[in-house]
Amino acid sequence: MKSFFISLIATLLITGCSKKKETGALLSESFPQKVIMVIEKPNDDLFYDYLTAPGSVVRRAAVDKTDEAVKYLFNSTHAPECVWIANLEGNLIYFQLAAASNTYLQVAPNRLSDEYMLRASAKNNDQSHLFRRHHIAFQNGIRIVALESVMYPGYFFSREGVVGENNAVKLVEKADPKQATKVRWYGRQM
Repeated sequence: MKSFFISLIATLLITGCSKKKETGALLSESFPQKVIMVIEKPNDDLFYDYLTAPGSVVRRAAVDKTDEAVKYLFNSTHAPECVWIANLEGNLIYFQLAAASNTYLQVAPNRLSDEYMLRASAKNNDQSHLFRRHHIAFQNGIRIVALESVMYPGYFFSREGVVGENNAVKLVEKADPKQATKVRWYGRQM
């Protein structure tokens, strides 16, 4: 009986200490990275919406629903408005426009209604620029996430517009990140 337990312990130590080879971009992810964020459009087989900041209001613009079309945006004439630098602040994430490092993706109240929306502007002295990234899935090399405001916990990116800005990005309250709008994260290491 004693030899059985010694064998069992030895087997557990040997198999328990062997490292499992893990694959995928989850292990190789590092920051900062250039990203294009694309919002999935339910029941639409033709287009995604990508986040773009041609001014202070972050808007949604359509792109063909293919990975190639989204990746093309990195080098397109739209790149200055839609490529963001994602970086970490502790375990939270923030985004700066790649073409204008003093421009941050931030949550702000809509001036016309009781809604929260995304804006691109100089960094405020609060947590409006910080987000939690909830991993939902990993599909064909693309990370699927839900992005939650730190300043307004429980509020996530959505496909909805706000009063006065139909193409803006509204933050919507959800109890669970899995219920939130999915964001496809196209990242490139810097």
